[in-house]
Amino acid sequence: SDPAWTDSAYNRLLYRSNYVRDLGLMYQITKEPQYAIKALEGLDYIGISTVSANSRFDRALALAGYAIAYDCIQPTLDTTTDERVRDKLAIFTDVVYRDLNEDGTNLAYVTFADYHGQAYPSVAIAGMALADFTNPNGLAFVGSPTEWQKCGTDYMFEDDLLHNHHRPLISFGFDEASGKHLLGSYKWYVIDDFSQWFQVYSHVMDHSIFLDYPVAKLAFTSETWESLPNGYHNNYVTSGNVKDPNMKGFVNLLPDAEKGAALWHIDKATTATELPYSAMYAYIPPYLLYMTYEDTSGIVRAPPSDYTSVLNPDASYQVFRSDWTKEASWLSLVTFDVTTLSNRDSAHHDQLAFEYYSHGDLLLADAGEDKSVLGKYYGMYDIHHNTVAVEDPQTPYSVSSWSDSTARGFFKGSSAGLDMPVTVDTILETDWIEALSVSTTATKVIGTTWSASQRLSSPIDYERTVLFPNKEYFVVVDRLGGSEPWIYRSIFRPASLSITPTEDENGDRAYTENEVGHVNGALTVGGSTVAWNNLPYKDETSTGTVTSDVRWTTTNPYGQTVELQLFTAPAAEVLINKHV
Repeated sequence: SDPAWTDSAYNRLLYRSNYVRDLGLMYQITKEPQYAIKALEGLDYIGISTVSANSRFDRALALAGYAIAYDCIQPTLDTTTDERVRDKLAIFTDVVYRDLNEDGTNLAYVTFADYHGQAYPSVAIAGMALADFTNPNGLAFVGSPTEWQKCGTDYMFEDDLLHNHHRPLISFGFDEASGKHLLGSYKWYVIDDFSQWFQVYSHVMDHSIFLDYPVAKLAFTSETWESLPNGYHNNYVTSGNVKDPNMKGFVNLLPDAEKGAALWHIDKATTATELPYSAMYAYIPPYLLYMTYEDTSGIVRAPPSDYTSVLNPDASYQVFRSDWTKEASWLSLVTFDVTTLSNRDSAHHDQLAFEYYSHGDLLLADAGEDKSVLGKYYGMYDIHHNTVAVEDPQTPYSVSSWSDSTARGFFKGSSAGLDMPVTVDTILETDWIEALSVSTTATKVIGTTWSASQRLSSPIDYERTVLFPNKEYFVVVDRLGGSEPWIYRSIFRPASLSITPTEDENGDRAYTENEVGHVNGALTVGGSTVAWNNLPYKDETSTGTVTSDVRWTTTNPYGQTVELQLFTAPAAEVLINKHV
């Protein structure tokens, strides 16, 4: 083997294929033969590496790069060389294709974010590059170019016949009704793979893939409707308040009438500066943007004109929104009803939880996935959500390690399946009120950890209704009942986008006790000020106050004072738990 291609410090298959792809693209851009010659060298070593060569993940991600490189330099190849390279690429493609279900021996295992959601588009790209491959040398293949392409079409969007779940592969990663990514920020694991495949398909077919598979458009334009009013992302499951401009990789595939709304969000997210400790998650490959991102200067940017709220009886995530300004009132509600075979979302115990933004600040926050601070609970538990927990007055639960409480949140499910499916019963949208009513039956609560459940002695029927009168304020009505007495706790998580970061005496952002990072806000309970920030971390503390009135005052990132007035009925004892 050629040391230049096998002895490099960057000898992973994935890296090698990217180098070859870029050489092929450089040939297409410059038409200088040196790039095609060097790309051909790399293509002669398809699948050869001393690092990760036996990893099906690396093979899958490397395949797309090799296929694109071959397509770029194919016009420069003589017949004999072309046949040699096409055979190598076809052999490697079939290996990756067979990996998808372990040669037909594992028809049940699907992991969308970590593997299959990245591998299927890659196989489809190779299928397109080899569309006219006739296998003149009679090589033994399990698949074929037509079959390989189905990984990005029929199997992706209609029925994945490589597995036995009788559903499209994309349904394991995205809510087909709304396009919401079911795992939150894990959308960024697959976005580059899908952007490449969508562009390849649309170029070859001479029309947008969105015309043939509408769910594809839903999946990769959802940021427009689900993001917070300030343009940053929400905190659903593993998500955080980051900037997401990744619709750039799909704008050219949209109808002209829809490009303005996508560009409006891209501009808003790209230019936002309100959260200095946040980041921008841009995962579209630069080479792809170079080739496909149009001159959009003549397109008028404007938010969607035909909707503000997005309420859908079949969706896993609902959003109320008053308007498209940064000061808008916004509330999300989790109505998760999908089996994903993943703990990351199914065991994220947030069923019917909400998150609330208004007047330029995030006032009742979901914890998202807290994995870089303190206890590292990953946001899995009841205490991380604006939700309801229960106590059993007959046989009290032990004090939990995550919330110092004898209350337990409802157990949503696990990778084995969903234990608490939701039904959307009513959606009401009029000029003067919007409303959504959903119901479920809880049979389990969280056990000793997020992954363990404890069965209730009898089921609890739970209905949560959200009312949005005149798009001014929210009323959340919880109706719970069963055949036994239970104690119900409403959990609210006052927050702010204005924070004090953790710093030491030298101003370094480090994990020290000189200045422990916290949100900035003042809390009053029943008219009395509570010094919540002086309380110990993760200790449940009673205020000794029974009241219906809790107030939380913050200064939003725009320097304006915002007061959240939280009224509850009936009046109840207020407990405080300073948490992440």
